Amino acid sequence: MPEQPPPAGFPPLRKTGVLLFLLCLFALALAGGTLYLVFHDLPLIQQAIAETVAQSVKELQEGGSASVSLTHVNAGGTAPFTMDGSLFYLCTAGLVICWLMLVYRLAQNAEAVKKGALRCTPLLCVFSFFLPVGNIWMPLQAMLDINKALSSPGPSRGKGWIWTAWAVSVPGSLLVFLYTLCQPLASFFQTFRAWAEEDPGNAFALDRELEALMNGMVRPVIMYNGMAFIACLLVSVLMMLHFHSLQRRLAVR
Repeated sequence: MPEQPPPAGFPPLRKTGVLLFLLCLFALALAGGTLYLVFHDLPLIQQAIAETVAQSVKELQEGGSASVSLTHVNAGGTAPFTMDGSLFYLCTAGLVICWLMLVYRLAQNAEAVKKGALRCTPLLCVFSFFLPVGNIWMPLQAMLDINKALSSPGPSRGKGWIWTAWAVSVPGSLLVFLYTLCQPLASFFQTFRAWAEEDPGNAFALDRELEALMNGMVRPVIMYNGMAFIACLLVSVLMMLHFHSLQRRLAVR
């Protein structure tokens, strides 16, 4: 059934359906690309690391340079999305553009429904995602204000989606990223200090530990952060679907 026109005197709401549809398509493409990286390219990257360190050890045995060089690795095996990289980055750009346009239109609609509902202008709601330090809480504040305005009259609905999207995308993703970097580094430096006391010239053992360090960092960083990225996409899209549902209710009220 076609949507009923809004009642007389009700402020017009900017349509967001097309932007939301494109956002979902880009999110699906990025989620698929991330899964491809995790399950297809990760073993190739780990194999390339092993080949790099093996070549380094061979050079040491032959009396060559003792430095670990990445120049011996086959570029075709180490570059994820070698052929599809342009599509992946285009999808990323498309998702960001659709997201920012949706935020801007939602903020305009919130202002049209309830004057003074936002603590910042619609344009600042968009720029808040790029403000250093401010992007930790200002986008959350803007989304809560939009949700409150679009839920009126009546209590705010769907605040849980907004808080979940913020928790997954800001503190959650940051903690996952820090853990996947710091845990293998801490293990490596603990071993390195023990070697320094025992034999500072133990280059062969250092190369072997470098391989363990690289693999220990690459696998968790790609896998855990990839899963966190997909979770962030999911809850963010669900939050936008919630806003779209609120707008539809307002339009037919």
